Amino acid sequence: MDFVASGRGWLLASLPGRSDHLDFLQGFADWYASMGVDRACYATGTVTECRSETQFFAQSMRENLDFDITAVNIDAEPVAQSALIDRLFYRSELAQPLRLGSCRVVTAEPWLDSKMIFAMLHDPLMTDSLTESIGKENLAFLRSACIESYPLKDALSHPQHESLGIRDRSQWVLKATDVEKAWSWGSRSVVLGRTRTQDQWLDYLRGARIDQNLLGRRPILQRFTKSLDFASVWNEATQGRLATSDPTRFGKGSRATSHLPARHPVTGRLGFFFPVSHGDSRTFTPRLGTLCLRQNPLTHMTDDAMSLAFRLSDEAHIVAS
Repeated sequence: MDFVASGRGWLLASLPGRSDHLDFLQGFADWYASMGVDRACYATGTVTECRSETQFFAQSMRENLDFDITAVNIDAEPVAQSALIDRLFYRSELAQPLRLGSCRVVTAEPWLDSKMIFAMLHDPLMTDSLTESIGKENLAFLRSACIESYPLKDALSHPQHESLGIRDRSQWVLKATDVEKAWSWGSRSVVLGRTRTQDQWLDYLRGARIDQNLLGRRPILQRFTKSLDFASVWNEATQGRLATSDPTRFGKGSRATSHLPARHPVTGRLGFFFPVSHGDSRTFTPRLGTLCLRQNPLTHMTDDAMSLAFRLSDEAHIVAS
């Protein structure tokens, strides 16, 4: 779960038909319209992996829907005061402190950048306070929807966490929560317990690993959820029966393994976009999502992975080529 989510360009690039392109783009046009926006800047920072993706999305919006949107480097390019800043950057990616004057920004809340918010939701010490502020029903929903997470320091020291079984490396993932460093977000600072030896995992819990600094100052533990095996989908894609994104469109490379039949279990990472209106708090339901596949349980879009689109319905299915 990410409150500043990339992937729009990857999804667009994997859609085989114009009608699907229009369907996906119209969802964002409706979102902008709900906030009274007729001009937007899709903004990255000076340090980014996503510039070509934002350019492709903005160009598609202009050409297909005649919507006034521009992909910008927020550090270097002027932004009209009347434009909405559709943010795809973190503080660590900026060359200078951000000054936007009266411009509106989504997502504007900086505390949503850190994964620590998930640990706060699940912290038993926060139950009374959260129940009072958002209500018992809402808290129950958020705890079911957001991955089970705990600050490592608390999990090691508080009696309330003794039953979690954090020594079982197959059940847990360690993640950084610092957003001030470029290496501390996304999949850059993730320790997947089941890919480490037991001794290595215990060293991470004790803060004794040589690369411990990559987890930052306040790492969290998140419950690991095993993926289905998507080998059949992978194999269909390598045989040309399913459309995939072409990484070269975004200046990326791909390994030969991403074009060959699977030799190992294929894990999947589903990506949905749920735009929330600043105008009336409406949440827009996605019709299309992106499926990242990799023969590695640490699943993210790298040169040995592939990206496909799927349509959300009563029984979600892959968008065929």
